[in-house]
Amino acid sequence: MRRRLEKKKVWVLYHEGALVGTCTTEVQSQRFDEAIRWQSPDARALHPSKLAVAPAMRGQGVVRRCFHWFDEQARQAGCTVIQFMAVTAHTEIVAMYAARFGKKIGTEKCALDGWENPVELTFFERIPGVDYSVREKR
Repeated sequence: MRRRLEKKKVWVLYHEGALVGTCTTEVQSQRFDEAIRWQSPDARALHPSKLAVAPAMRGQGVVRRCFHWFDEQARQAGCTVIQFMAVTAHTEIVAMYAARFGKKIGTEKCALDGWENPVELTFFERIPGVDYSVREKR
């Protein structure tokens, strides 16, 4: 765990002086060698993870602002893609990510540090600056 944290940047999110969330980011070329096959496996990629938002701030656009910020961080780091994931059982998060923030690549069971058993994850990719919002047809 310590070695992983040394490679990641940990961010604390504030709004009007109040703590509203946290996340981590990491830049690398491929995150899971033996797990999911990313659509862009050889790309220099930003990997945001551990995004958490205070319950009182959910639905207030914090995640949307984070993804715009991830886009900027990716561009500054020379990344051509943002690769991220969610625990598949967290269906509301998976649906939100798929509807607004990236293209679903697939699912796969993975062993995670701190988890007793492997867990199914849903993987997403995002091209920085692309609008992934699902729009109703009129």
